[in-house]
Amino acid sequence: VQEELRHIIQECNILYWCSTILTLTYHFIDSKMQEKGDPPFRIPRLRFVKSGFCYAKSDSSKINRGYILEENITGRFVKYIGSLFPRPTTRGGTQLLSEAELETAEFLCFTQHVQYLQTKGYGYISDYQGEYSHLRSSSAVLCPDTRISRFRRSSD
Repeated sequence: VQEELRHIIQECNILYWCSTILTLTYHFIDSKMQEKGDPPFRIPRLRFVKSGFCYAKSDSSKINRGYILEENITGRFVKYIGSLFPRPTTRGGTQLLSEAELETAEFLCFTQHVQYLQTKGYGYISDYQGEYSHLRSSSAVLCPDTRISRFRRSSD
């Protein structure tokens, strides 16, 4: 049970940090747009799913369980960028990416560059998946010094 709880708490922390890093990315983009004006292309406005940690404890049966509660994604689930290759996937699961999905995937590659620079090389979101405007991340990469540490969701 302790090991399972550790994985669930780690997953919640990953979602928290990915949300924070994506917000940092949009602050950078917004400041550049304020300085230079709107770009000649669409900038997708994405966010990570809302999530939370739930801990259930029963005194009578000594059952302790942890759960991650996540917002439901109702649209087509797409893998935009996989954690093994830092480039847009050509397939969003079993189907080819649409033109709009491919543009979003290319934008997410750009966000990885911004994140790496804005964190001074300490990290970026390595795996983007979800539906049109709601993302879930399977992993984040932290790069302290020159060593790379990967954190993955427990479901991987």
